[in-house]
Amino acid sequence: MCGIFGIILKDARHGPAPVRRAMDALFRLSESRGKEAAGLAVLNATSLHVYKEAVRASVMIRRPRYRDLYDALLTADAGPRAVIGHSRLVTTGDQGNPFNNQPVVNSGVVGVHNGIIVNDEALWAAHPGLPRRGRVDSEVIAALLRHSLVSGTSPSAAVRHTFGLLRGAASIAMLFDDLDLALLATNNGSLYYRGGPLHAALLFASEEYILRQLTRRRPLRRDFGDAEIAPLRAG
Repeated sequence: MCGIFGIILKDARHGPAPVRRAMDALFRLSESRGKEAAGLAVLNATSLHVYKEAVRASVMIRRPRYRDLYDALLTADAGPRAVIGHSRLVTTGDQGNPFNNQPVVNSGVVGVHNGIIVNDEALWAAHPGLPRRGRVDSEVIAALLRHSLVSGTSPSAAVRHTFGLLRGAASIAMLFDDLDLALLATNNGSLYYRGGPLHAALLFASEEYILRQLTRRRPLRRDFGDAEIAPLRAG
């Protein structure tokens, strides 16, 4: 059980300060789902940066580098932006190896995953040409997504194909270094979101409870307004 969460923004009306307030709260609320490591990825129109450490989320969010990511990447850019985060409970892959911590990075796909893939070694063996950097089961999802995209399929078809190969539980959020796309998907329904196409921001988390706790905080209601919380349906 890990915690995945994040914010997807339409434009620059939300500066680095409100985004960081919301992400700080999401990291703290999600820490109960995993304390062995934490990380985030920040995407704007020109760059995609990843920062992760083998420490609990409440420690990582006090690091200067964590603060600097928001200031550097969310201030100047006026276009769509996204921040995704992860609080890790170790299942496979030692957290002492940074390649095993999340967000995982493979072939320009950067993502976070909650769940356990039980056939990851079989999938690596069936696709010997895929690059592999760590031992965590989550990495195979990113590798398979890129492999499917390179073959010319659409992002939605790539997701369906990848999930069709997986055995186990997967709720994911993925960003790409070459696509104007933020991807959320689940095969077990353990993913909830607040906001959507009619709102300036979409917030998501592994539990409905986490988003409800977030919504009760007056500064965050002021920053992101009121919106219903809904489950992302499995499939």
